[in-house]
Amino acid sequence: MATESYHVDPAAHGGDTKGTVALGRRRLLRGGLGAAPIIATLASGPVSAGLCTTGSAYGSLHPSGRRTSLTCSGLSPSAWTAMAPGQWPISASTLFSGCFSPALADATCKLKTVVDPSKPYDPVACHCVAALLNASTSPPLTPASILSAAYVKAVWASYASKGYFEPTAGIQWNGGQIVDWIKTTYT
Repeated sequence: MATESYHVDPAAHGGDTKGTVALGRRRLLRGGLGAAPIIATLASGPVSAGLCTTGSAYGSLHPSGRRTSLTCSGLSPSAWTAMAPGQWPISASTLFSGCFSPALADATCKLKTVVDPSKPYDPVACHCVAALLNASTSPPLTPASILSAAYVKAVWASYASKGYFEPTAGIQWNGGQIVDWIKTTYT
């Protein structure tokens, strides 16, 4: 059997290595079924991709652990911002303080303003508003067992008053971790 040799000049591909990767994958495919585990590894995404689980389970997932079969189809803050306010399950002109406590420094701030990612509000507040809207649709875009309206409000209350949220006793999430988890509920 003749040995094939490929040389791909990265400069010929604008400096990227996609051509090299494609050739490497083709060689793996020619290797037959023995290459299947390698290809599966190359194709796998991050552990949290498409994950729809409770906060306590999300914080303790092991990469090889079992995942829930629940489906989340929540909308992101930018999707809610782009949607006509009349299509919202809660009026876009509702004050943030009417839904969440403690209120933001700007007590006159409306949900439509906070959920807009281009505004300078706390990202946790922005994603909590999106999560509240997702939980308030009928039927909910996020299952109540994953992220209900009451739970979203509790997440905000803890974060705003303590600077963290505890999805389970002894585990403290900062703002970035809270946002990362809420994002897993978006489609």
